[in-house]
Amino acid sequence: MLNIFKTSSRFFRVLNYCHQRNLSVDLNQKSYIKEGGRNIVDFYLNLLDLNTRKAVELVQKHPELWRENVDFYEINNTVQYLKANKMTNDDILNYPSCMLLSRMTLMNRKQVLHECGFQKLQIYLFHRFLVIMKKEINRLKAFNYIPQKKNVVEDMLKHLDVPITFKEKVNEEMSLQEIRKKIINLYLARKLQMTEEDITKTFHIYQRLKHRSLDSIVRIIDVMENKLGYQREKIISNAFLLHACPDNLIRMLTEVPYIGNTPIEKILIQRPKIVMTSVDTIKKILEHLKSFEICESALLKCTGILTLGADTVYNRLVQLRNIEEFNVLRRHPRILFLIYFQNKAKNRLDYLKQIKVGCASIHLLSSTSETFEKYARSGTDKTKGHDILFYIAKVLNKDRDVVRSQLSRHPYWLHVPLLNVKTAFEYLRYKKFKSEDISLNIVLLLYPVERIEQKLKNILELQVEKCEENMILGPPALRLSKIQLLSLCLYSIEFDFHFSGDGIWEVNKHDQKQDIYNAPLPIIQKQNFRKYKVSHLKRNQEDLAVEKNIV
Repeated sequence: MLNIFKTSSRFFRVLNYCHQRNLSVDLNQKSYIKEGGRNIVDFYLNLLDLNTRKAVELVQKHPELWRENVDFYEINNTVQYLKANKMTNDDILNYPSCMLLSRMTLMNRKQVLHECGFQKLQIYLFHRFLVIMKKEINRLKAFNYIPQKKNVVEDMLKHLDVPITFKEKVNEEMSLQEIRKKIINLYLARKLQMTEEDITKTFHIYQRLKHRSLDSIVRIIDVMENKLGYQREKIISNAFLLHACPDNLIRMLTEVPYIGNTPIEKILIQRPKIVMTSVDTIKKILEHLKSFEICESALLKCTGILTLGADTVYNRLVQLRNIEEFNVLRRHPRILFLIYFQNKAKNRLDYLKQIKVGCASIHLLSSTSETFEKYARSGTDKTKGHDILFYIAKVLNKDRDVVRSQLSRHPYWLHVPLLNVKTAFEYLRYKKFKSEDISLNIVLLLYPVERIEQKLKNILELQVEKCEENMILGPPALRLSKIQLLSLCLYSIEFDFHFSGDGIWEVNKHDQKQDIYNAPLPIIQKQNFRKYKVSHLKRNQEDLAVEKNIV
């Protein structure tokens, strides 16, 4: 148990107190704060200025305060907001469930209560907010929540920026929720020219809109129209924007004006859902991407990342490093698609492995279900080569078109998994071959590293004295340059396969068959054979010098 928690000044006193009074607090569960490593009892003890007994009783009676998905940072913000609104520690202890409400929820409820004429703010009103909204106005006045002389409807209408007219009479025998909904309906119809069908559909999908403060709805529409340039039709089609916090949106435009040299306004127009994301969350996401060396410009290709939680993005970035097929693409400009669709991408990758399909691109793993199913059923273990081109061009610092022209000499280059290319490149770099040497023999990266390793070993073991027993004649291998050595290695591999290109297929160790799924036949047309053979043999004069000595 001691390994679960960090040592704190009060921790042993809490354990001793629990032991003396036989209190059953399950300390083996995740009842501690990850950020600080402190015991959960210690957390509430300090947060609410309690003694040890009250802190233990609070944790024991309310396990929802320390369940696994509780955000203790948010709880701290909520308690500080309650205290700022003159709520005492005893008030909070009487209604501890209020600590699980977010700060923005409390701010909205406070504004709604103010608009409805509530004078004294009590924590009970926060706790029973939904029930109170269903109460009739005259009943709330009878219990002195609202002053008797207060005209609730007129006070509500003062928060609107356009005049509205009720189609039917309203009176104090109606509930606050009913009157507020009528006001919101009339306001949306007047402000955005929404039809009754649009309004009905909006409230059916976004039922919590009826609990949104009038001031918030008015301000968010104003900011979206005047700051972002949203048309009314766009707001109506994205009615969830009416839930957005106007203060958060203003902060977003001020504190994060650009992402990857692109104005945030342009990004919000393309992806309106980002308006719902907290500014602090966006800042954390940008920090996480920077720590994993992912440039902000990558966000422009997958802005949906900004709609996820900061912790979710961080955890997926960590998982990205642990999955080899994903990690090899971490410098790809579309890598964030694997973060955004990571769960789906992992499931698809596992499925492709089961059917022995090795080629999986970012586009395929993040594509629609129809596209993926069509690929899986076709049985073609093949990609369009974009990921391979990007990786090789990046590590060798070469133009992508030049890389494509060299790789296209091989008939099956689109059938090679990117992970195999990465393994081959890292092996050659480990063997002290420079990028310039590899650049002149790029096709070699398509072959399994086992074949490359074996051929290089054979070449280096050649001895001139035994030349009559060997197929390859000429100067000792040790006198060959690095470029010549790689060229000879490539030639030796393809010589074994009669220059058909079949050398890229890996051999299954269990049944000694090609470990591919419906791979194309190893027979290629004579024209392609000649093109491949001639182009990869006549690249430079050094290669020719080696080839003249080949029988």
